[in-house]
Amino acid sequence: MTVTPVADPTVGNLATPVNSSYFTKAFLNALPAYRPSLSPNRRGLEVGMAHGFFLYGPFA
Repeated sequence: MTVTPVADPTVGNLATPVNSSYFTKAFLNALPAYRPSLSPNRRGLEVGMAHGFFLYGPFA
C-alpha cells in the first residue's frame, strides 16, 4: 500500500469549462458509445450509418 499526498496533480480530473459544462456532458452522453440502452449490434449500426453518411453523402 502506497501513501499519496492529497494534492497529487496526477490523480483525478481537472474540471474546466469545456469538460464540465452541461452542454458537453449532454453531447457526449448522447453519442452511441455512451448510451447504456443500446445493444452492441445497434451501437455498431448507428456508428456505421454516421460514418457512411459522411463518406458517401457528399457524392450522392
